[in-house]
Amino acid sequence: MNPWVVKVDLIHTFPEQPGSSLRPLALRNPFDNDPHPLAISACEALQRRLKQSPDLTHRLWQPSGGKMFGVLVVRDPAGRLGYLAGFSGMLNKQWNVAGFVPPLFDVEERDSFLRQGELELKKLTRIIKRLSD
Repeated sequence: MNPWVVKVDLIHTFPEQPGSSLRPLALRNPFDNDPHPLAISACEALQRRLKQSPDLTHRLWQPSGGKMFGVLVVRDPAGRLGYLAGFSGMLNKQWNVAGFVPPLFDVEERDSFLRQGELELKKLTRIIKRLSD
């Protein structure tokens, strides 16, 4: 399966399709402070969805409960515009949540690379501490 092909059921289409003048011609720099109006609409739609899902998001409103979410405006195979939604790490102790893109790594194999990365991080932390003493 092509990893760049997204399952259509993950695309949240805009209820009213934007006219051709509102469709972006190119991907904007995500670090600019001038997001495209469709990206803003997608963010607002995701925020509404999250507020309507208290079972999924109740931890977000507790101390230390923040989470990073993101959207990407896309076009489905029929040419309709919508967006993909994603989050960092786990959401409500789950890697895979309906309506969100899955992790980019194999969840079943994550421990094999996570342990190795943690060992490397501990090694680098010791070096930094030694250099700063």
